[in-house]
Amino acid sequence: ESSSGSSPQDSCPYQSKLLAEYSTLSSFQAYTTNLAPDGGTYHDIGLLWGARLSSEEGIFSSNVLQAPTNSQYVGRHIVFMTDGQLDPGNNYYNAYGIERHDGRITGLSNSTDGNAIEAAQLTRYTTRYKELCKAIKAKGIRLWVVAFNTTLTTDMSTCASPNSSFTANNSAGLNTAFQSIAEQIADLRLTD
Repeated sequence: ESSSGSSPQDSCPYQSKLLAEYSTLSSFQAYTTNLAPDGGTYHDIGLLWGARLSSEEGIFSSNVLQAPTNSQYVGRHIVFMTDGQLDPGNNYYNAYGIERHDGRITGLSNSTDGNAIEAAQLTRYTTRYKELCKAIKAKGIRLWVVAFNTTLTTDMSTCASPNSSFTANNSAGLNTAFQSIAEQIADLRLTD
């Protein structure tokens, strides 16, 4: 129980897979059907894991540094798709615990003022999110941002590499955005 008398909001996300390959469309769809949003949108966490999975240094570097079988240049890309705005809550169970109790982001673990906690979280998570965007792009990784059924904010479009942000309000728009991304990535692979 939280100090506000209610249970913290929590959800246990479906397992993610590192560099998974799917033999059929139906096996991919079976996996993605289990992915369900449940509020508490933290843009920084998604970007942090994308950066970790794409970085030439760090915990996944052995995967990232594998030489391509065709001896060609390897471009690094992250497609960051969100279906919501940054939404930290003082009573959400997140990657750093429950902010109302743990205060790992705001230092306000003794506060009972949920509004103050949420305001401090929003400021700090926004700063963290923006710094992660800069760090990813500084590593030479092209960062694509897709706002799905949500507003593409200035923070989101600034986060993306130049000419690399999209909005999609339905599945057709999402297909169009990903088709455009795929075409641009494919163009980068053409060599003389």
